[in-house]
Amino acid sequence: MRVLDAATADGYWMKDVKADFPDDTKFLGFDNALEGYPPLSTNPPLKIVQQSLVKDFPADWSIAFDFVHQRFVIPLFKAEEVPLVLSNLTGCVKPGGWIQLVEMDFQTPVSEPLESCKAV
Repeated sequence: MRVLDAATADGYWMKDVKADFPDDTKFLGFDNALEGYPPLSTNPPLKIVQQSLVKDFPADWSIAFDFVHQRFVIPLFKAEEVPLVLSNLTGCVKPGGWIQLVEMDFQTPVSEPLESCKAV
């Protein structure tokens, strides 16, 4: 199994979930600013490479991962960049694979009556 973690920063998510995947799972994280996030120490070391979500991904990432994870990133992009980001990520998923996008909802009021919440 191969897992890709987008905008991985120091690789904390990969370190945190390693035990939930089969022992032979290969993890690859990427971020566009590696110098800001020294990788966490793990054994074996996490593989983290530099890559932007809005640049072409390496050809060997195409339909190559069973699980693609990304969290708390989409709001950082301009609206016109979001389709490219999503296309790049979904293009990495193998047929039958899974993509997990974890984002916060900053538009749904949580202190209003339930009936006035847009997400309901």
